[in-house]
Amino acid sequence: MRPGEFYLNGVSSRDFDMYIQHRPTRQTPVRQLTDATASNRSGTRYRDRGTYVNSEIELSLVFLTRPDDTMIDAISEWFDLAEYGDFVPYYDEQYTYKVMVTSSIEFENTRSMVRAVTATVKFSVFPYKYMNNTLNTIHAGQNLMIFNPTKYEAKPKIILKGSGNVSLKINDSQFTFVGMPYPFELDSESLKVSKLNVMQELDFPVLQPGKNTITTTASSFDIIPRLWRRAT
Repeated sequence: MRPGEFYLNGVSSRDFDMYIQHRPTRQTPVRQLTDATASNRSGTRYRDRGTYVNSEIELSLVFLTRPDDTMIDAISEWFDLAEYGDFVPYYDEQYTYKVMVTSSIEFENTRSMVRAVTATVKFSVFPYKYMNNTLNTIHAGQNLMIFNPTKYEAKPKIILKGSGNVSLKINDSQFTFVGMPYPFELDSESLKVSKLNVMQELDFPVLQPGKNTITTTASSFDIIPRLWRRAT
């Protein structure tokens, strides 16, 4: 990836000859805390909710080729996100960030007598960034070991290839599927399954930090591990 380049939803900023002008200040997400101070105690007490809030970044962009009105319209539509978009910047290209645009993109110096056209845009950044090498599908038989090098539980997407009554085990966690159709898909991040009332457990599978031994009585399975770290 070139210096200053970034991808948003699979499209490169190079397509518009637009690049990050200055490396943005990078914030770490902070924990969500609840005020748990007792009225008869001095000082503030906090209760950790076990979750993080989004952080923010602002991109300062520059065009190496003057954009015309058609290109400016195309860029505005590119940044018009109705849901989280996949953002991969040159300065951290081994990770994919989830971002939402929180301000109008502002173009400056667009008059023909001014040489450089610049733009700014602000992102709200999901608290975790995904390791790109874990976003591809792994095809497995009935056994697989995945090592999670982070300290965070990952929430995979799993597709079981089988039907009837099937079990899935990840380390000591057992999951049972009754009357399962072929194939059966479960997504631990979105908490969705391809058919209701098949999975008997309420909790979804996760990949714990360290070694994860996966076994199933299905004929085979696919998994997208989606390992992640805290976004920085």
